[in-house]
Amino acid sequence: MLAPAFEKYSHFSFDLDGTLIDSLAMMEIAWETVNEKTGINIPFIRYKQSIGLPFDQILANVGVTEGNSEIKKIYFETTQSLVKSALIFEGAFDLLRALAQRENTVVSIITSKPISNAINLLDHFNLNYSSIAGGDSTVLGKPTFFPFLKIEKDLGLEKGLRASTVYFGDMLSDFVFATNCNITYCHCNFGFYGSLSSHIRSNYLSIGSWWDVLK
Repeated sequence: MLAPAFEKYSHFSFDLDGTLIDSLAMMEIAWETVNEKTGINIPFIRYKQSIGLPFDQILANVGVTEGNSEIKKIYFETTQSLVKSALIFEGAFDLLRALAQRENTVVSIITSKPISNAINLLDHFNLNYSSIAGGDSTVLGKPTFFPFLKIEKDLGLEKGLRASTVYFGDMLSDFVFATNCNITYCHCNFGFYGSLSSHIRSNYLSIGSWWDVLK
């Protein structure tokens, strides 16, 4: 059973890192590996501030203008090797199991992580979903609406049904993404970013744990 605030939705869409999966430790190890092998010496705290954006945008935000392909290769090969160290947030299994048993309900994953890395994580935890869009699935990733258009096409969803979609994320960029897609946003206060600023006046849902979605 779902909590009343979520009963009206039939499409449940999720970010991955910081939302379903607690992968912050493996991200930090991967970024420190980049520092060691390339000598760029940029603290992880600066990288963390842009998590949720496409990787090239993160590099631009931390001031990296050269060697992107080498950095990307090192970073994502390292995270692939650390999949077993990732954790899943409490209640996520239970929620996805409940959604799988619910009639007329579909689940999608929309992440900025390359799709091969995302699928590797999802397979490791044996998480079920109907469609997925990664950071390399479309020309432009989050927070543009293009990944959501891919999901709509994959699932055969009509644009008029966006009112039936709720997207769960943990970063400010996820909030912007949902706004750009004209879908309901639910912020995961337990994620990497923490709670959104009280200065944000737009309507959105928020949860302190996955148990808040389940009744």
